[in-house]
Amino acid sequence: MVEVGEKMLKHCNGHPLAIVEEFWQQREQWRNSKMFVTIFNPIYKAMDYIVLALSYYEFSYHLKASFVVLGYFPEDFEILLERLYYLWITKGITERGGKRSLEDIAKVYLNGLVHKGMVQVVSRDVMGNIKMCELHDLMRDKCLQITKDENFLLTIVYARNHELQQQHPSSCILDDRIRHLPVYVGDSVQELESIANSTKLPHLKSLLLFPSGKVSYYHSRGDIPQSLELLRILDFTGFSYVRLSSSIMTLIYLRYISLRSARITELPSEIGNLRSLLI
Repeated sequence: MVEVGEKMLKHCNGHPLAIVEEFWQQREQWRNSKMFVTIFNPIYKAMDYIVLALSYYEFSYHLKASFVVLGYFPEDFEILLERLYYLWITKGITERGGKRSLEDIAKVYLNGLVHKGMVQVVSRDVMGNIKMCELHDLMRDKCLQITKDENFLLTIVYARNHELQQQHPSSCILDDRIRHLPVYVGDSVQELESIANSTKLPHLKSLLLFPSGKVSYYHSRGDIPQSLELLRILDFTGFSYVRLSSSIMTLIYLRYISLRSARITELPSEIGNLRSLLI
């Protein structure tokens, strides 16, 4: 190694910075080399994961909780900040401090995650405020691992594309300890009905439905089962049409229902009587 170092110094006229510059100019060739791909790349990824794990466990409670919620969203999903803030607020993660609003506190949490490199900024508004963000794949893997270890979150994916994991209600094991359930919908509304009518989720508090391009209409045909009575978050963001039956009135703990971008074909007039609902 000493001999190699001396040769490098001689080649670069004894200037260490020139060595760095020389390496930087050849970095793509190095990264594409067989040695890097087979040996160093896996090591770097493992080191990144270790650093990420260590940094997560040093977070405050509020930052940990804020970070985990990001795992609800699909891979490479661009998250609208307003939607994320409402989820944090509804879950009680943000705490009012002094004269600052809950949304201001949520912005502080987000900036903390961005500063620590846990969240990537996708776009900003004209004032420079973050408008949309996303999780790096490695960060999302960590999110899902945390929630899996704590029986906190179960993600169900429906799709005909075999590159995606396929799970169907008939074969999917719904652990009754699961508290948060994002459903990535394929091309069948019946899939949604199978989840909505599940009687195995007595502790479920969050149900988020992410439609594909083929599914844009949600119609609640039956009554919402009593097993979902603890539900606090119901998110239909992205659906073109949403029709809900009066059985939604049984969700007395419901605090947040998102119908962003949806044309509501039917909504019970009594929905305003849900005392916990945040308007």
